[in-house]
Amino acid sequence: MHCRALLALAFLFLSGFQQPKDSFRLKAEELTSTVQDRFWIPKKRQYTGYLTEAGSKSKDPAFAWDMAVQLSALAAACRIDPKTYRPLYDQAFDSLRTYGCDYEGVFGYQVWPYGGGTPDRYYDDDEWIVLAQLDAYDALHDRKYLDEAKKTFQFVLSGSSADLDGGIFWHEQDRKSKNTCSNAPAMAAAARLYLATKSPGYLATAKSIHDWVQRLKDKDDLMFDGMNLDGSIGKTKWTYNTALMIRGDLALYKATRDKSYLKEAVAMGSAALAHWVDPATGAIHDEGPFAHHLDEAFFDLAKVDRSKDWAAIAKRAIQAALQLGGKNGLYGLRWDRYETREDKLILLYQASMERALWLAAAN
Repeated sequence: MHCRALLALAFLFLSGFQQPKDSFRLKAEELTSTVQDRFWIPKKRQYTGYLTEAGSKSKDPAFAWDMAVQLSALAAACRIDPKTYRPLYDQAFDSLRTYGCDYEGVFGYQVWPYGGGTPDRYYDDDEWIVLAQLDAYDALHDRKYLDEAKKTFQFVLSGSSADLDGGIFWHEQDRKSKNTCSNAPAMAAAARLYLATKSPGYLATAKSIHDWVQRLKDKDDLMFDGMNLDGSIGKTKWTYNTALMIRGDLALYKATRDKSYLKEAVAMGSAALAHWVDPATGAIHDEGPFAHHLDEAFFDLAKVDRSKDWAAIAKRAIQAALQLGGKNGLYGLRWDRYETREDKLILLYQASMERALWLAAAN
């Protein structure tokens, strides 16, 4: 019996012992509370962009990207405890409204609170906002969140053109490239809008974007970064680009039951696992703002594929990131080592970990 017990303990150690759901929920609650206490500025009704490692707040507001991920974290919290976290979600979204503007007849969100003039709007920022609103709709079943998602998605669609035979640009005013990060989340959002509304136009859009973005897939089933207007390809690979293709494929599979989308998603998940996940520690070798999307893709794969224990892989990656420690309960840039930029503890880093922890608590 003694030998069997030792073998069992050894197996748990080598396979990456998983924390119970309650442990992830506790950590999610702690981090969300810390973010609200330290990043939210009640007088301004907005989040600060970052803290210094000494603890002082920046005078600059958070970027729209940070806000979108924070919204997604609070939406995930609403799935578990809507009474507590819906007010925080609505408060954050009310703050985000100051980033929005109508320009040339289309409403969308720019990188900072809008102060007039020509806005600085990125299509991927607005796609993250659409996905967060859809998460809130799924969690709270209030149509106002769906209506907001539909409204913002109109701006996303305004980024499409016949250049390069389709696809969505990255930046509204500087239309030089069409990137995976501005197409894969749009595909995922369109497929989810179809699931929520059954409007066939959304499904057609999701399929069209899916087919266009295949030109950015490498032979190893991982996604390149983007394509310039001259047809040249930026070959950097980020976790979130492949992750959103996985999530988009799984949404299309749910919408159509076409197993080719599922097969593609599993192949990309396996490729991402081999490329970015450390087999010894379980850590994802990327920055948290990108890595948390891959972690979510693993959770999504766990719902439909049994070829691997995707949920355990996702939770082990979060554990590895948690073990890095943080400054006063906050987290740095990366999920495989502790690192900051210019000694800044940025809201985006915290929101990425928040989102991952709430998803782990639900899975």
